[in-house]
Amino acid sequence: MTKVRIFTLILGLLGSQASSQNVTGNVLYEACDDGQPVAIGYCSGYLVGLWEGLALGATISAKQGSGSINVGACPPPDVTFTQARDIAIRYLQNNPQSRHQDARLLLLDAYRTAFPCS
Repeated sequence: MTKVRIFTLILGLLGSQASSQNVTGNVLYEACDDGQPVAIGYCSGYLVGLWEGLALGATISAKQGSGSINVGACPPPDVTFTQARDIAIRYLQNNPQSRHQDARLLLLDAYRTAFPCS
């Protein structure tokens, strides 16, 4: 798969506005802040999926010899999921004016801010 096709796939996954089932920052923040096991599970599952999806896209790109896809976030390899979760929740908490937007894009911005590429 070429770098362009992988990049297009990631953009489609991160930026699709066509689905009526897009999770907003409000929905995700409420789930992460709920305290109930099911809501916390939803929150954690969403965040793990996004984090792992970004890592998988970069890994596939590198293994295909097309270099790494730079989505603007360059976390060090030893960042834990707990750190990634804390960054996401703090970003949603500190940016209530944007929480109506797609959670995928908000979290990508959170990770870009926390782990800028040099």
